[in-house]
Amino acid sequence: MYGKDVMVIFLGVIITLVALVGAFEGGIPKGMDDDDGGGGDVEWRVETFSFNPILGHSTENSQSVEMVTIEEDISKLTEVRFTLTWDDEDDAEVSPGPIGAITLTNRPDQFALEIVTPWGDSQMTDYVYNEYDKEGLVSIVLPFNGQTIEADENVWEVVILCGECGDQVGRTGTYSEDDGGNSWRLFVEYDFLAN
Repeated sequence: MYGKDVMVIFLGVIITLVALVGAFEGGIPKGMDDDDGGGGDVEWRVETFSFNPILGHSTENSQSVEMVTIEEDISKLTEVRFTLTWDDEDDAEVSPGPIGAITLTNRPDQFALEIVTPWGDSQMTDYVYNEYDKEGLVSIVLPFNGQTIEADENVWEVVILCGECGDQVGRTGTYSEDDGGNSWRLFVEYDFLAN
């Protein structure tokens, strides 16, 4: 009798372990972690909404504020992205006097971006210079864990900070022209789960 009891207990432990391993391997069945009542086979996919670009111009050592409003409830928000880009002016050719035409090299401009969430949290990038003759870019990505955000609490403050705007400078450095600011483009988009 003792041997049969041990064998039954041993088999019971093995069956329990197999069932537990199978449950963990399969994870949570589809639909059980969703807000649809828990019974369905809901397939979630990530969708992106992009705003039309916001265009603006900033002068050197200034800031511009844009209020971005998402005018609808967003359920299952996963990420909000803010991207600021700018193109510095081309090099210029000028004729400042009797010496004739000279080419001025445009030095890079500097921008930063700050985001204030609807809840008052803020995040800011460092100031960044564009590379010579290339587009400048700063970006802030705010991750979310699929929460719902109501439309009445969905106003985001975006602060565009313009720092130093590099002047147009001649080859010898003896002649320059002031660069007082730059135009920019702000792109806003968010990802959410949809079924």
